[in-house]
Amino acid sequence: NSWIYHETHGWLYRSGTDTNSIWLYDAELGWIWTNAQAHPFFFRFSTGDWLYYKTGTTQPRKFYDYLNASWLEVSAP
Repeated sequence: NSWIYHETHGWLYRSGTDTNSIWLYDAELGWIWTNAQAHPFFFRFSTGDWLYYKTGTTQPRKFYDYLNASWLEVSAP
């Protein structure tokens, strides 16, 4: 089972087992990629751009969307 529960991000589907490069499916953001060096930055597959997660934000989580130059507020499922 590749579903994981993260206390901040809620339920995520994890693809693969390599922690050096991790793809996650978030119900609100779709497929996102990160690794230990890139975090708190996430690459968003559906838009082909980068998001910056404002660490510590929860309901809602806040991401800066570089493509649209604006903040996204995203609820955790």
